[in-house]
Amino acid sequence: MKNDDRVFLTPDEAEERIRSIASDLRRIYAGVADVQIDSEEHQYYSVSPINPKACGFSFILDQWLDIEPAGGRWELDWTEDGIRRFWRMVESIAAGRIVAHQGQRKSYVEIALDDGEIERSTVMSGLFGLFAPRNKIATTFEPW
Repeated sequence: MKNDDRVFLTPDEAEERIRSIASDLRRIYAGVADVQIDSEEHQYYSVSPINPKACGFSFILDQWLDIEPAGGRWELDWTEDGIRRFWRMVESIAAGRIVAHQGQRKSYVEIALDDGEIERSTVMSGLFGLFAPRNKIATTFEPW
């Protein structure tokens, strides 16, 4: 199907691709991060770096990318562009180019991509998150 001239993968193609992504992550980051499947049924994976001062993430067939412990969340589409963006974000997380501002009801995360572009995500908890101040203390992460 087409949407704004972007070609979306079919559900079967997307499921095949996410398994391939998990396999590629295991191969590329062997020795510095552990890739686990948390749910075969939902195709939910978690990536945990060995360095305790580095940032891990999880990804799922439906939602894509959730940064832990930083708190950011991105929902990328199943297009070739969305898959390229996923890989660029993963490479930046692995390189330690990620900063998190965490507050009581709101987290704000920035990932600096290889070309200097910044991906931002704000996650709020409930309505009060709208009014919560941004935490001025930044958490930086080390490379994997």
